[in-house]
Amino acid sequence: MSDDAAKVNFRNAIHEWQQKHKIEDKDPLIASLELLEMYFNYRCGNGPVKQPPSYSEFRQMLENAEKLLDGLGKHSGSLIQEIRSVPKLREESSKGRTVALVTAVTSTLIAGILIGKFLL
Repeated sequence: MSDDAAKVNFRNAIHEWQQKHKIEDKDPLIASLELLEMYFNYRCGNGPVKQPPSYSEFRQMLENAEKLLDGLGKHSGSLIQEIRSVPKLREESSKGRTVALVTAVTSTLIAGILIGKFLL
């Protein structure tokens, strides 16, 4: 299998995997796969070992990965916040039920007193 055919097969496998698991192109996992592909291209390829990317190229790749991870951190933070708010909503709804019950009992008592006072 030639280098080009192997690369095409690898890309096709990644694309199928993305579609199967509904993973977006800007997902950190895709960035990790691209880094893995670069590693295999530069270090484990058939024939002579290729030169690694320059410092600026590697730094750019790491900065892109960092941006993706920051986005992932923000999304996970908002998800954690939403998950933590569920017990608070339950507490608030139970407090609301208690207030509604006390209000209903109090208004019924006042209505009974007023009815008894003015009608009898």
